[in-house]
Amino acid sequence: MTIHAKRVMFRDVREVSLRRGVLQRSVGLGSVYLATQATGTGSSWNAFSLLGTGSTFGSGAMIKDIPEAGEAYERLRALVDGTRPE
Repeated sequence: MTIHAKRVMFRDVREVSLRRGVLQRSVGLGSVYLATQATGTGSSWNAFSLLGTGSTFGSGAMIKDIPEAGEAYERLRALVDGTRPE
């Protein structure tokens, strides 16, 4: 088994994305992705991402298979937006 830990500072997050594949939606789950400036720009849509099982590489962070993913997305987006200078 592999354990992977990553620390992403809210000030470094450039985009917050909600992903809910077919399988995830069928069981009420989703994933929230926090992209940073260093995150790759490769295609994010493939057969695995449509099912909600694909992996994302780069400098961002994926919080996978969480219940109430839409609510988590909105809360994280608000936190990230709150770190932006006005």
